[in-house]
Amino acid sequence: MIKDMDYLLQNGFIEKSIPKLLEFEMLKKEYINNNRDIIWTLFIKFGYLIIDNNKLKIKNKEIKEFIKIKFSYWKDNLYNNFKYSEIIDLFIKNYDEEKIQEFLENSINKENYSPNEDLNNWYTLIYSLLSLNNQYVIVSKNNYSERNNIRELLYVHKDYLDRLNNNYENNNNSNSNNSNESNKKNDQFSPYLSEIFYITINIVHKECEFEEGCIQALDDNEKFLFNGLELKNIYNKIIKFGISVCGNKCGVIYEINYGNKFKRKEMATKVYCGENYDDLYEKGYYFIDKTRMINKLIEKGNAVYLITLPRRFGKSLNLKMIQKFFEKHTKGDSKGNDVFDGLEVSKDRKNMREFHKYPVIYLNFKDNQSKTYESAIMYLKSKISSQFKYQREKIDFKKLDTSDQEVWNKIEKKEEEDMDTLRKSVKFLCQCLIEKKFYKRKCIVLIDEYDKIIINSFENGYYETFIGIVRSLFSNIFKGNKYLYFGIITGCLGLELKTFYSGLNNIHEHTLLSDHLFYDCYGFTESELKKILSHFEIPLEEENKIQKKYNGYSCGYGNRIIKKLYNPYSIMKFISNNKNKKDDHLFKNYWFNSESDTVLNKIIKENEFSFKKDFLSLLYGNVIIVEIKKILTLKKNYLKDEVWTVLLHSGYITLSDKEGYKQNIKEMDDQIIKLLLGESKLNENDVNEDLIKKYKNNQLNKHLDNNMYYIKIPNNEIFNCFIAKLKESLKNEIKDNNYLNNFINGLFNKDIDTINSNLNDYLTCLSQYHLFANEEDYENVLSSIVNANIYIL
Repeated sequence: MIKDMDYLLQNGFIEKSIPKLLEFEMLKKEYINNNRDIIWTLFIKFGYLIIDNNKLKIKNKEIKEFIKIKFSYWKDNLYNNFKYSEIIDLFIKNYDEEKIQEFLENSINKENYSPNEDLNNWYTLIYSLLSLNNQYVIVSKNNYSERNNIRELLYVHKDYLDRLNNNYENNNNSNSNNSNESNKKNDQFSPYLSEIFYITINIVHKECEFEEGCIQALDDNEKFLFNGLELKNIYNKIIKFGISVCGNKCGVIYEINYGNKFKRKEMATKVYCGENYDDLYEKGYYFIDKTRMINKLIEKGNAVYLITLPRRFGKSLNLKMIQKFFEKHTKGDSKGNDVFDGLEVSKDRKNMREFHKYPVIYLNFKDNQSKTYESAIMYLKSKISSQFKYQREKIDFKKLDTSDQEVWNKIEKKEEEDMDTLRKSVKFLCQCLIEKKFYKRKCIVLIDEYDKIIINSFENGYYETFIGIVRSLFSNIFKGNKYLYFGIITGCLGLELKTFYSGLNNIHEHTLLSDHLFYDCYGFTESELKKILSHFEIPLEEENKIQKKYNGYSCGYGNRIIKKLYNPYSIMKFISNNKNKKDDHLFKNYWFNSESDTVLNKIIKENEFSFKKDFLSLLYGNVIIVEIKKILTLKKNYLKDEVWTVLLHSGYITLSDKEGYKQNIKEMDDQIIKLLLGESKLNENDVNEDLIKKYKNNQLNKHLDNNMYYIKIPNNEIFNCFIAKLKESLKNEIKDNNYLNNFINGLFNKDIDTINSNLNDYLTCLSQYHLFANEEDYENVLSSIVNANIYIL
């Protein structure tokens, strides 16, 4: 009836069948509710309408205005008193597919009709519902064939309707004065008002075809032509709903599209170094768009990803970004709907079909400080309990079975007594959310800093009793969980995690050692650095200094490496201290000072700190060949290859390639080669050219065996870290450390003369540490560094 009244008021006439009023019973409310056409008979009887050429017409202008006022008042009552406003918000604010579907199915006439009549009934229902909000106007298609299995309508805020009308009147002439004045007016409104909603309804023959039917509805009219106009040339943002219907059931999917002239607002100049993605948008910080990671997750679909990278490389920020994109809103507000507008992920409308549609379970173990097994178990219970509380607010808890409610309550109150309930708790949460159809899409599980709880257990002596709980918890979540869409686990070190998943084929490990998928989603590339420098008005001439200080990370990619990745934390701290400065820029060591003590401190003090030639060569800036372990187990003392493995994953060394290695050998200083050959004194007069040449040829002809890699120190910031720790670790052992400082300064400045003049004394004072032991006799080089990583990361 609402749709017909709208048509009558807009056009002044309507064609309807007029039933005869035969008996008093036909005037009763129950009869009228079941036979709505009798209302037209009553309008004629009371003198509001007349019949003219088989059309119903409003009698005069006064009656038209009277009907219009009464009709508007009646709709307002429906909108406010019957809470239809909450339902309409599901379309225009929350985009809630499940609740829209539930309302429509509960409201549609349950009688059996022909397919075409079904389609018209669904169209009428949606039209009538949306028309109740007097702030919006429905625009219907001028022409459509009754035989077509599709219906379309636009839903436009009144303040932006004139954009559409002006384009009709001016035949798409956007340069008219009226259009310009209209656009000036429209720009005063908040962003969500500029949205236009496009609803397409089609019919399918079976309920199992709903998803396919919704996609077909979304893909229909990809150019967004409506009544002869290109909507993308008029509006910046188009939210399109594809609704497929069959009988009294339906399916709903939405996507977000952007106009041809859409531009994201200018970024702020506030620098952000934190890990909360909400802050970037809500507080107006500058950031680099890494939403391509979301593109890749959507493309790959169901999988489990283990991502291990150095601290402060953007792992936590990206996880919060992923949560922000995928997690479904349930509060009926539009907060966060425009966070991703104009970013890379939004440029493919099919990506935006995944926006705000999933249940997301997020666990972060960063703050774990458990010293005992009992406190670690309580910590796990507390973290999981908080997720149960969070998810309860998003669902109708009463829909759960009584037995499930009891288990849920125990976990939420941290009262589960048996460990089996704890092990299966997160999987149980997934099951409750999906089986009871609170969500029609599967769960996403994100676990940040997983290795923190494992490292703490090892450091505090309860590893053997605790690790089994962690294995079972993770296995239940990620292995054979039919309620899981995808999962991401992040940390600094890959501590035996792959052994948790025996038989699991879809786990993908991504590290600086090897990453074919997310290699460009962490760290800053050179092009991204240029963008940052330009935005904050830092001269590009400084790029070379920045490159030496903070660049140099590489990521394995098949048989090659992705070079020149910048540490994002150091770059943003540098920008924070130097933005808008033309000169006198401060090049501080930000990354290794970002924790309460550097990673190297603790174990250096507690263990014998011994060096070997390869480490000295590394300090001098050379590229060396080492073995890197694929799996790292926790232990007190580490072997040589395990040392390099920890240093690589922790960000203290990085990969190089064959090209970089050969170039380094060709440019290597002859005196340093003699040092590496075991000479204790560098003397230019004694250089054996044949010996040097033979050494270089041997190095150039080396082939990499399995698990052997080229490595180097990535940049001056990390080099400064090693030098500082070298000084600190030796100063207490040496009373007169002038020659020590001079030798290290020689390394720092690559000054052969300074190294020469202080080397003998340096070697003498370090004889107790077996600096140049035989190749076969490795003395736990850097074991202290390794364990410091394990304890502090």
